Amino acid sequence: MKIILTIFTSLLFSCGNSTKPNKTPTITLQQVQCLNNDKEYVKHAIETYKQVFFRKEEDIYLFKTTDDTVVGYLFEQGECTAVLTQIPSNGMADAEKFIAAEVKKNHGPMFITKDNVQFKYYTAKQGADYYLVASDFN
Repeated sequence: MKIILTIFTSLLFSCGNSTKPNKTPTITLQQVQCLNNDKEYVKHAIETYKQVFFRKEEDIYLFKTTDDTVVGYLFEQGECTAVLTQIPSNGMADAEKFIAAEVKKNHGPMFITKDNVQFKYYTAKQGADYYLVASDFN
């Protein structure tokens, strides 16, 4: 009987907790690969990763991923010049930790993709929201 009660209690607490834990904001490899590529390449990547259009803010197209993360793509002159991930309201410290860890792994703030695209990480505010950004230097 105690086993059934324990299982029931465990299920009750796990099902009752509908709040999602805050995810550490990151820039994914898929996003980085979009830097310096044209809209068709980015459109294909968005479709491949099943990202759904969320809204547009100025020149930034925002999409929701399958895990409800908001990601964005900034286009200038037909090419993706920056990619973003929305930072949860209490996630700025986590975003800064992500940047610091990436810089430490890279031994510096300048990053270069295998396609020779140079980029940097930073945080930025767009409208009422904050974003973790990877922006190209090319």
